[in-house]
Amino acid sequence: MKKYVTIALFAAILMTTALSVSATAKEMRWPEKGDAYLTFNLPDGWITQFDYKDNAVTIRPVRETRQDAQGFTFAYEGFKHMAVSRKNFDSVVANILGGINAVSGVHADPFSTRKAVTVSGLRWDRFKTDATAHGITLHTRLLVCLDDTHLFGISVLDIQPGMSDLQREVIQGIKLNGIKACTMNEAK
Repeated sequence: MKKYVTIALFAAILMTTALSVSATAKEMRWPEKGDAYLTFNLPDGWITQFDYKDNAVTIRPVRETRQDAQGFTFAYEGFKHMAVSRKNFDSVVANILGGINAVSGVHADPFSTRKAVTVSGLRWDRFKTDATAHGITLHTRLLVCLDDTHLFGISVLDIQPGMSDLQREVIQGIKLNGIKACTMNEAK
């Protein structure tokens, strides 16, 4: 399996170049092709940044400064069949954290204990960490849905420790299509 969607989870939120403003409908789809995908609403005044190499899209406010950085990264990884097991789920999550820490200038604390959350009517798992990147601490929540051939990750990044009403609204509007259950999340 390739390196999962790791570098994009943090580096993209700090970048300020190669951005494109969504000029069409506010509902976005990621990935753009395939049977399994997320849809979400792009808030007014937010922009998108596509990273096709790492299969990720980042959304954030247009007028963001280093002092009020916030945003989301939606990431997807498709792979050959993997046995559904708790060990494989834990391995994927460990690889995500390892990938974050492999980014130059970034350090993320170990993930918190996993907590079951509901997104799009399915059980996902949430992990928290604080990541320091270029002198800025980003409070990070990673949401993971994994089945035997798909990995969906959503990172919620913010300078502030709590989630804003707008961030909650984006999460509540997420729809996962083409997946009936995050089977790896439920593995024993």
